[in-house]
Amino acid sequence: SFCLKGEGLDGSFPAVIDYTPYLKFTQSSDSISSDEEELRTLGSSGSESSTPEIIGPPFIMDENSWYNKCKRVEQKYQLALEQKVKGNTL
Repeated sequence: SFCLKGEGLDGSFPAVIDYTPYLKFTQSSDSISSDEEELRTLGSSGSESSTPEIIGPPFIMDENSWYNKCKRVEQKYQLALEQKVKGNTL
C-alpha cells in the first residue's frame, strides 16, 4: 500500500506518492569507504592543478580546504555557464 498526498484528488494536479515510510538507510563501513574513494576520484578529475590533500578522519577538514574546493567548483560552474551562453548565441 502507499499514501497519496494532496487535497482534492480530482485529477487536475498529479498525485504525489509518499514512499518515505518504506525508506531505510543504514550505512556500512564498505559504503563509507566507497564514498571516500569517490570523493577522491571526483577531486582529482579536474583539469586545473590541484593541491595535495591530507587524508584524515572523514568530515574533518580545515576551512581553507573547503574554501578552495568551493572556489574550484564555482570556477567550473562559471566556465560551463559561459560556454553554454556562447553556444546559445551562435
